[in-house]
This record gives sequence, C-alpha cells and structure tokens, in this order.
Amino acid sequence: DFYINLRWYDGRLSFKDLNAQTMLNSVPTSALQRLWTPELDFLNALGPSGSVVDSMSVCTIVMEQDPTYVDMAESWEYYGFKGSDNAINLNREYYQAFACEFDLYYYPFDTQVCEMEFSIQGYTKDFMTFVKDHAGIEYLGKRDLLEYQIQEEELYVSNRKEESRAEVKIVFRRRIEYHLFGVFLQQKILVIIGFLTFFFDVTNFTDRVMTSLTLMLVVATVSSSIQSTLPATPYLKMIDIWMFVSLNLMVFSLIFHTMLLYRVHKENKETEARRGSSSATATTQVSVNPMKSRPTSPFSRFVRVGDESAQDEELPKSRRFNAKGKWVYAGTTLLFWFVFWIIAIVEFYREPDAYIKEDLVEDLSE
Repeated sequence: DFYINLRWYDGRLSFKDLNAQTMLNSVPTSALQRLWTPELDFLNALGPSGSVVDSMSVCTIVMEQDPTYVDMAESWEYYGFKGSDNAINLNREYYQAFACEFDLYYYPFDTQVCEMEFSIQGYTKDFMTFVKDHAGIEYLGKRDLLEYQIQEEELYVSNRKEESRAEVKIVFRRRIEYHLFGVFLQQKILVIIGFLTFFFDVTNFTDRVMTSLTLMLVVATVSSSIQSTLPATPYLKMIDIWMFVSLNLMVFSLIFHTMLLYRVHKENKETEARRGSSSATATTQVSVNPMKSRPTSPFSRFVRVGDESAQDEELPKSRRFNAKGKWVYAGTTLLFWFVFWIIAIVEFYREPDAYIKEDLVEDLSE
C-alpha cells in the first residue's frame, strides 16, 4: 500500500484564477482524463502493472508564480497563470506487491534491502527524466512490524539506462527477540547441561550416556521443529550452523562417554592383571552399602562399584582422559560461541547506510 505523487510542468497549458491554497485548485476527473499525464511502469512488481488515471486520482494545480497577465479582451476578468511556471500535482494510492531478493546467510541477524523500481513509459531519458522532489519519500506506517523493523528509506534517481528510473530502497532489520529466547538461550542451556555430564564419576557410564542421549534427542527435536518454520535456502544460514554445532556437541559427548567406558574397562583389566590372581579375586568382591544400593544395568559388568575414596585413587588414565574431554568440549563450545556472536553482533548493528551503499554498488556493476 503506497502513494505515488507526481509533479510536472506543461507549457502547453494555461490556468485561470489559481488559489494559493493548493487543495482549492482541484482538477475534475473528466478534465484530468483529457490532459497528458506521465505513465509509470512498475518494473519489479509481481505481475504487469503501472500508474493509472481514474476516479481515485487526485489532481491539483500548485500556484508557484504570480499571474502573468489579465486578458482584457475577455468578457470575464480572470488572472492567468502559465503552465510552464505552475506545476500539476497528481496523487494516487496503489495496492501492489513487489519482488524482493533476500540474502538469508546471516538469518536471523540479517538486514534486508528491498526496492521498488519505476520508469517513465514511452520516453527515453533524452526526452523526460525523473527529478527528486524534496525528500523524495516519506514512510507513514509503523516502523516496528511483526518480524521486521524499518530502519531507513531512500529515493534514488538513475539515468544509467535508456529510460530514467526512480528506485525506492527500504532497509529493514529482522527482530530477533523470539530467536534469542526460543532458540539460542534454550540450546545454550542444553549444551551447558551436556558439559555437566563430564563431572559424573568416570565409572558412572549409565547416567552419563542416558543424560547425553536425552539431550541429543531434545536438541534434535527442537532443531527439527525450528527448521520446519525457516525459509528453505540452498546455502547454510547462521541459525543452521548454530543448530548443527549444538547437536554435534551432544553427539561428541555421547561418543566420548562410550570411549571412556572402553578406557575404564581396559584399565580395570590391566590393574587386575598386575595384581595377580589373588588380588584379582579380592577385587571382584563388591561391597554394597544398603543405604546406597542402586539398580544394576547392562553396563555394570564393565565398571567397578566400591568405596568412592578408593575409586579416587584408581583409574588415573581414565580420569585424565575425562579431564581432556572436558577441556575439549568446553574449549570448542566457548570458541564457537565467541566467533558466532562476534559475527552476529557486527552484522546486526551495521548502519543502514552501509546496506544501501552495497546495493548501489551492485546496481552499478550490473
């Protein structure tokens, strides 16, 4: 929904008794349809369209100069005004959709530039050109929309091609409140919970793997539901990279805990082999505190349950391996978060003028 306001001079016309109040100099539709009016093409509109003159058009004469003469030969006295000095103003409202190419690589931190392109129909730039009038464009609606926020709008006149063109560029930035709390904060919490599994005892494989597996399923479910609402693109968006890394951190923790189980089982065998057959027989006796009893699991034959103070002195290689995994998980996560948010913040807070300049450079290169 937009208004087009055209103003031009026609030296072939003359006007009588104009008023300083422009609204009092209205032109009836019947008279307007007999006048020459510029016809515009909407170049990137969806479907063939252009400007029209009908009952919805509002035409007025703008008195810009004093009357030039009074024709005394006429039976009625009047003030005369030249058409070359006093403009004709034509205004009409249009309801038209325009095509806009989106670059969603930085989604949801992206800022888009959409264009509305107009040209004068039937005339080359040698005969008729656009001239920017005052500010050229005025935005009248709300700037905070459902998904976007209007940042800036600008009108540019281009005479690079055969016909004169007017290009309206509108810069709008995506609102990220929903994505911050609905995607990034939730998955950050899940990734932190995944890190806490490294603090479980190295012999507690059941809790480690069940927690990691549950987290992985939750992240996969959340990512799948989010993906269904995102626009399809042949390239990865920033939110795709975020969800991919978050899911694979859970996969890494699950694989690591499985490798840790193997290391614990292997180290137990080496310890028992060193102690000999008598020591091995002694260590296979499990002391269970009735107050701390827990259900058995399929993995209990791989681990040794006993006094915690004794376990702290055992399995040194497995504990060092767990510490390394803890640092790898934390370091990879923090490095990714740092790089990701630096790129996101820089892109999100770029000045709107920078996007318009980039768009103008692309236009010149075409």
